[in-house]
Amino acid sequence: MHDLAFKGGVQGANSGAIAAFDTALWDLKAKLKGEPLRRTLGASEGRVKAYASGLDMPLTDEKSADFYTWFTEMGIYGSKLKVGLDIDTDIRRLGIVKDCLRPISPRPLRCIDSNEYWLPKQAVGHVSELERHSIPPGWRSRLDGGTTKA
Repeated sequence: MHDLAFKGGVQGANSGAIAAFDTALWDLKAKLKGEPLRRTLGASEGRVKAYASGLDMPLTDEKSADFYTWFTEMGIYGSKLKVGLDIDTDIRRLGIVKDCLRPISPRPLRCIDSNEYWLPKQAVGHVSELERHSIPPGWRSRLDGGTTKA
């Protein structure tokens, strides 16, 4: 669908229309099969673990703690944190997130998202530095756009 809309752009109204149409087709497929949508999409259970994500880089440490504590109170299992500008700040913020999510799990899922900010060599260096501080990301984005479980 994106390929067909490419010349008109895949932002704004085109993107919204494609998303609505795509969602409707998946819903229709599940209804025709007489099964819950989750099963059509491959889920074996009725619940999934969710992670929190937000545009939280400009938040103070206190506001960030409030933000992730709120998610913890809702039963959220992990987080995806925007990173990339300053490794020391990233390490501190990931520690705050871990503390906030600890009531859900002693080893909460913490993912990072640099929004393609790093070059490949920088990504390796930053992730290595995070690992030296016992902050292994739960999922790592591969350079080809896919993901790999860490």
